Amino acid sequence: MRYNLTDKELGRINLTLSRTNTRIIGKWKSGEVHISAPMGTPLRLINQFIENNREWFNQLRPHGPMIPYHIGFTFKCLKCEIRITEQETHPGCLISESDGRGTFTIAAYPGIDLNQPHIRKIIRKHVLYYLKHQAEMELIPIAWNVAREYRLTPKNFKIGSGLQRLGLCSEHGEITLSCALMMLPPDLIRYVICHELAHLTQFNHSSAFHELLNKMLDGREVELKRQIDAFPWPIDR
Repeated sequence: MRYNLTDKELGRINLTLSRTNTRIIGKWKSGEVHISAPMGTPLRLINQFIENNREWFNQLRPHGPMIPYHIGFTFKCLKCEIRITEQETHPGCLISESDGRGTFTIAAYPGIDLNQPHIRKIIRKHVLYYLKHQAEMELIPIAWNVAREYRLTPKNFKIGSGLQRLGLCSEHGEITLSCALMMLPPDLIRYVICHELAHLTQFNHSSAFHELLNKMLDGREVELKRQIDAFPWPIDR
């Protein structure tokens, strides 16, 4: 069964109730929020799910059109660079390789439309595979340094390859950071790391949590959140 809800901040919400669903899940799709839930889920639980995940939905809200790809397209990441070039040895193929010195190249055969959805997905897959490896070497040490700066002791830091969440702190104190952070400037990387570290003290998004996070960020929480919300991601999220 399908229903439409309206939220003042998130806009139209598409709700699907199904006997095959075992829990409530949500995502952005085609510019709208889609929520799936088990058949018979009370509306109050749907509303509670929306409120509990409002910040997450806002963080992932699509911003502007996708960035078009072309031969020669380049974007810089943390201590590395991604390039799209041309190759003529493998017809109809995309080939990727790292030079081992911080440059990752995706080479496309002439005539491939780099902005076809399935081609963009392949490019995204190649980029994330490379960045996950780089993040293990570059991002994890940064995260531990920030933790030591605030005398916080997470159980562990690990790298994820998902794009739905840039960071996640478990109830056991394990923090997962998306390798997508490698594409952000240093201030925004620190914002995400501090956000998850703050959850070690405040495992919620209460006013006390935001007060703590703002203090950790020298009063820049609102400013940095605005920047990350508007960041022009070079791959599709």
